[in-house]
Amino acid sequence: MPKTLYILRHAKAEVGLPTQDDFDRALAPRGVSDAATLAAHMAKNHLLPELVWCSSAVRTRQTLASMQENFTAPPPAELKDKLYNASAGEILTLLSSAPEEVSSLMVIAHNPGVHQLALKLAKTGDDKHLDTLAIKYPTCSLTVVEFANAAWRDLAVSHGKLVELITPKMLGGVDD
Repeated sequence: MPKTLYILRHAKAEVGLPTQDDFDRALAPRGVSDAATLAAHMAKNHLLPELVWCSSAVRTRQTLASMQENFTAPPPAELKDKLYNASAGEILTLLSSAPEEVSSLMVIAHNPGVHQLALKLAKTGDDKHLDTLAIKYPTCSLTVVEFANAAWRDLAVSHGKLVELITPKMLGGVDD
C-alpha cells in the first residue's frame, strides 16, 4: 500500500527566558501566522494527512493547533512524548509502529531530527527541491515524501520521492 509522510518542523518559536525549560517555549506571533498560512496552502492543494503525530512540546502543540484551526476537517492527532528532540532514527523507530491502514501520516517535531529524516527518506524528486532541502530546513517547513510500495516499518530502507517542499518564504513569508 502506498504511504505518504508529511514531515513538519514546528513554526517559529520565541527565544524563551533564561530560566525557562526548552520544552515550554511557545510560538512567536510569526510562528502562529506561518502555521495558519501553511495549513491554508495544504487545504487548498489537498495535502491533508489522515493522522498527525505531534511532539508534546508547547511549540509543536501550538503549531498543530494553529494548523487545525485552518483545516475544514482536521485530522485526528496524537501527542507523542518520544518526538521531543528526537533524532531521525528515533522518529523512524516510532513510525515503524504506525497502523498500516493509515496511508498518510504527518509528524510535527524538531530540528535537527526532522531535517535529517527528510534528507534520509527523500531519495528522488525535483532537483531544485532536493537541493533546497539539502541546504536548510527553516521553521514551519513541510516535506511530503511518497513511498510507492512500503510499510511504515520499512521506511528506513525504502526509496521515497520528494513530492513537496514548502517553506514560509515560498508562501510569501520569511525563512529563518
